[in-house]
Amino acid sequence: MITDLFDVSGSSLPDDTKRFGPLTGNDEIKLCLDARGAMHDFTPDQGSWPPPRIVWTGRRHARTNDRYNSNLFEWGFVDVRLDGEDDLNAVTAWSQRLRPRQGIVETDIALGGGATMRAESFVHLERNVVVLHRRYAGLPRRQGGWKAKAVWTFCMVGTEEIPYRTTFAPQPAWDNGIAADTTADGIIVYRSRIALVVSGAAQARAVGNRLEVEAPLAADGSVAFCLLLADDLGNDPQLLDTPLDDWMSPPVRAINQETRAIKLEKPDPAVTIDGLRAWVTEQGYAGLRKSQQAAWKAYYDGFMLELPAEETELRAILDTQLYTVRCSYSQFSLPANPFNSSWGAGYFWDEQFPMLGLMACGDMEMPRRILEFRRRCLPFSSRMVSGFGARFPTCATESGQHIADRNGTDAYEFFLPGFIVNYTWLYCRYMDDEATWRRYYPLIRECAEFYRHWQLVELPGNHAMIVPGIDVDESISAYDDGPAMACGAAISLHLAAEIADILKLDEPEAPEWRRLSKLASRLAREVGGGFYTEFGVAMVPEPDEPADPAVVEWRRGKREALRQHRRRKNAGGHSSASVSGDPEMVSEWAWAHVGSAYVLANEGKADEALAALRKVPALRLDFSALCESCSPDKSRIHHPWFTTVAGAYVRAIARMLVRPDGENIRLFPGLPAGTWQELEFRLMAHGNVEVHVKLEAGVIRTLCLRRRAPGTRRCRMTIPKAYLAAGQIVAGVTGREVDGKIESEVNVDERGAVCI
Repeated sequence: MITDLFDVSGSSLPDDTKRFGPLTGNDEIKLCLDARGAMHDFTPDQGSWPPPRIVWTGRRHARTNDRYNSNLFEWGFVDVRLDGEDDLNAVTAWSQRLRPRQGIVETDIALGGGATMRAESFVHLERNVVVLHRRYAGLPRRQGGWKAKAVWTFCMVGTEEIPYRTTFAPQPAWDNGIAADTTADGIIVYRSRIALVVSGAAQARAVGNRLEVEAPLAADGSVAFCLLLADDLGNDPQLLDTPLDDWMSPPVRAINQETRAIKLEKPDPAVTIDGLRAWVTEQGYAGLRKSQQAAWKAYYDGFMLELPAEETELRAILDTQLYTVRCSYSQFSLPANPFNSSWGAGYFWDEQFPMLGLMACGDMEMPRRILEFRRRCLPFSSRMVSGFGARFPTCATESGQHIADRNGTDAYEFFLPGFIVNYTWLYCRYMDDEATWRRYYPLIRECAEFYRHWQLVELPGNHAMIVPGIDVDESISAYDDGPAMACGAAISLHLAAEIADILKLDEPEAPEWRRLSKLASRLAREVGGGFYTEFGVAMVPEPDEPADPAVVEWRRGKREALRQHRRRKNAGGHSSASVSGDPEMVSEWAWAHVGSAYVLANEGKADEALAALRKVPALRLDFSALCESCSPDKSRIHHPWFTTVAGAYVRAIARMLVRPDGENIRLFPGLPAGTWQELEFRLMAHGNVEVHVKLEAGVIRTLCLRRRAPGTRRCRMTIPKAYLAAGQIVAGVTGREVDGKIESEVNVDERGAVCI
């Protein structure tokens, strides 16, 4: 049962195959813990649950027709047991708690006879160190004292065999542990050293493909085991050697020359492990725990987004979603889920959700990483389509290659560069300096070229269509005039031309981009739905000439015929009672609710936006985690710890409170007046402007704008009148009332402006 919003408990150990465990991770290492705060060899009851294995982000099998194809290599598991544990009395009480703001999972177990165990487990946020700490009390006397043993087994899920296409070479034992060198023959050959060490002296040995370390308990009954992981992957491995560049557009050629000039460094795993081992020994468990808490505190301190105290579930869910996003970070992108259980941990259009959520909250580091990855991959992405635009990898690896996972994703790849354009454009608007616009403009340019050459087809009668492909709304069936692709085409072509003009770039294709963007905008208005608002297509002008009505009707007829064909083909599948294709599941994916809240907030429909957000608590799982979808009774869960919904939740709340739109800042577009009486937040607006608002008794008591970069920014604010006390004005600016909202203008610099 759930006894607290982050706590699960019971009178005995739960069946780990029937539940999903708590998540822990850093930029590279991800894992889920079992009921004892470690890992053991089991296969989850539901295939979409994270496997009980250590995941090392992006280290993938090669694209071959073998049984693993491009899924992630599996890096084994660590279990910790007392020597003689089976002789102890049975478990009488158990609880497990996630402390998201500390990055620690706590597990408490009580045994008959008064013995107890407290486990604290985590992956260190700043180092590739898996920490498994135990403190025992009330143990019966035992001749020779009690010892604990940790075992790392290098194996695949469901078997103790060494992972496919890997090697394992144990090294001589140290006085406090042992290491093994491994290789994984994948997209590149990953050479690594993995060590298992303990606090204090120990006996260590290698047995087959296992490392075992045994150590006596300290005087206080504690012991701390650490698994250290290091490989020779360089800091910038997305670079691909493309020596011939005559076919590239000038921006891509410049990026290719820049990246080819970078000298890649391959760190020595043995040296890295020696350094990690020395650091872990120096820190001790107390130091490791303290630095872990400090790292997570720094992450959460970067946000000020405190929901009212009475919104206990929404608050807890927000904390866990920020935690989920951070655990799912990688060096280059954000997967929908970092585990093999979610489409081989691929990188789809889903990464936009955490991207936009983090940017709105002021965390620009991960978005910057993603844009840098896309930029480094640009020469390769252009080569995939012979230089006519860029077909960005959806399922990415550190080496920047595009590969398919074994469930067939490559067969229905989402050709949706419009999402990349959307978050690139928004990042540049948030940062708002010319250097940023110039650095990332090539991403927008090549996406526009991809649409122009490969996705958008001009028809007679001043009309256009999207070629048959796979769009977000259509799942795995080929479909033309997909809404996300139509909206993406319109915005990509329009922005490429607009930014080229602003930056005074010589772009001979700009007039053609503008003409085609207008045709695409007409199509987007017809089919775009929520994506029309999501992409902001309203900024794209309509064509100057009307479309031939006969052509328009012909396209509508073709689309409807294809829809009917799809319904017949997928009868019993995605056309069933739920979007997942399983009638017993809830009717919508969890992220659909918060996606709706975001779109409705964009449209200023506050009541509907809040109603959509309030559908989320019913889907809350253990530890306040969210999933892709579940059955109403939670007996079946698809993809827990789902990064997509985590990011979408953060993004939705941020947009409900502040909607930035160029120079415009609209407060509370998705929050009905009077809903929350006490609230404080800092969120970002375009132009690197930070918006600080504090509500007391339902009205604004603090309103400050501050530019986080040098220079002055002109802003226009819109505040619902209901959030202002009678007679309250915005000091220092002139305001006017329009449709129940106060509109004002103000100049903002780094010192701050506007107070209530």
